[in-house]
Amino acid sequence: MKLADISQTYDPISPISDVRAKFQQNFDGLLKQIRGVVVISPEKVKLALLGLFAQGHVLLEDLPGVGKTLLAKTHCRFH
Repeated sequence: MKLADISQTYDPISPISDVRAKFQQNFDGLLKQIRGVVVISPEKVKLALLGLFAQGHVLLEDLPGVGKTLLAKTHCRFH
């Protein structure tokens, strides 16, 4: 088989787009579930989830009573 034949049959972008689509679907589902429990801005939930998916640390700073602990507990429940 020639290189030209391989390049026509193999699409390197397709597997990446499949993984991206699956991640987006799971992320959106998790975001929806968390937003059903925690009343907090969607942007804060997204940033917290992205930090956790990237295996990083997330520092939640805000005024008392805005849902930081509930957000952390909810994430642990769905994780």
